[in-house]
Amino acid sequence: MDGQREDTSRPSDALLAALMREGLHDAEIAVRLGITTGELRERKAELQRRTRTIDPAPTRERRLGGRRLWFALAAAGIAAALVALLVIANIAAPGAEDASADVAATEAARGARQTRVAATPTRSAPGVVVVAGMEMDDLGPFLAVTGRSPGEPVGEIVNRAALIGVRLTGEGYLLDSPATDWTLVPSSVFSLGLRGAAGERNLRVQVSLEFSVRGNPGNIRAMSQASGAIAALSPEPGVGGMSVLIEVQDEAGLTYPAMLTPEGRLLVAREPLPPSAVVDYFTGGELDVSEARTFGQLPRSAGGWAFTICHDSGAPGEACVVSWRKSGRGYAAPAPGTLSCPGGRVLQFTMQEAVLRFTLAASVQGTNTFACEPELLEAGRALIPDGDWIISAAAPTGEPIPVVVAGDGTLHLGTVGGVTGCPCRRGT
Repeated sequence: MDGQREDTSRPSDALLAALMREGLHDAEIAVRLGITTGELRERKAELQRRTRTIDPAPTRERRLGGRRLWFALAAAGIAAALVALLVIANIAAPGAEDASADVAATEAARGARQTRVAATPTRSAPGVVVVAGMEMDDLGPFLAVTGRSPGEPVGEIVNRAALIGVRLTGEGYLLDSPATDWTLVPSSVFSLGLRGAAGERNLRVQVSLEFSVRGNPGNIRAMSQASGAIAALSPEPGVGGMSVLIEVQDEAGLTYPAMLTPEGRLLVAREPLPPSAVVDYFTGGELDVSEARTFGQLPRSAGGWAFTICHDSGAPGEACVVSWRKSGRGYAAPAPGTLSCPGGRVLQFTMQEAVLRFTLAASVQGTNTFACEPELLEAGRALIPDGDWIISAAAPTGEPIPVVVAGDGTLHLGTVGGVTGCPCRRGT
């Protein structure tokens, strides 16, 4: 009409109008159109100025908001009437107590609270999907990214047994779930926690940025509830994107396998990882110990914890090692052998098949060193005192052997498969 062509590089007015009529939140519309929320607000204002016909259909939340206003006004009117009656009563009977006014205010507040409770949207039960024989709850859309085309994945996704890694090149948003009422637990600009119920389970989801030696890769910031998103994930300009890590546990600290679909939906297994699973702590990858042999068990103690480090272990030959915190009662010899003190903070147990080295790791032990005469021990004897230890292993020839630990404390020595690289938790 004015001789100018519409810019085909941006979403059409018809698509924008359709999404507005659906009553979607700004963050959802921006993600679908591949633009920022600021650009979306400008487009909406421009479209409304030109057409003056866009009237987004109220969402359920907006309709409920109207009811809240009606009930609040009604409650306020009732409270005002009660107050007026009390004033008249006070005029007719001077010296009456003011407790009735408190009762009226309490009733008005109770009405407002009841209205808010009624306005809380009902969460739907999570759907169930089966992935590789594993039943998983579908918690719905979890991650959205701006600037992607329809059908394009939200990022480069790596799903592992105990950790999800996704590489983002644009602005990302964590979305509220139709199946889980997430509560935000901010931690820092690099991580945050979410808590919510999925069916009969109370889940904790930790979202963090992968550590980068090149500097700060980006930040995580909470968003207002009205935006439709819980938090925004923003890469630093010029860094080419960032990797986001997602891990899921329950309130007892049990880890659940989880998956992020290409569309950004979060799937969580209905059962936690089995106690027999062996996981590399930093990468979250499950390890194959079918060709290794068991070598005793690390007993559990109050506050104790043992985990496997394969990626970037720092051990000779980059062999896997075990970090054992608060060892408590100590490790019982799985076979006859000789306990010795080769020097420094190391205790060594030499058996026919292998040599286990226990290195005192925590700073609370100060500069303690060990000195002892070699002692022959029978199977079942406790080897080491309480402390924080790094356990490594070697063949009788001195060649490093991987040693790993399962969730139930079982040690495995020998060939280990499934060792992989980053994405990784912080600390490597």
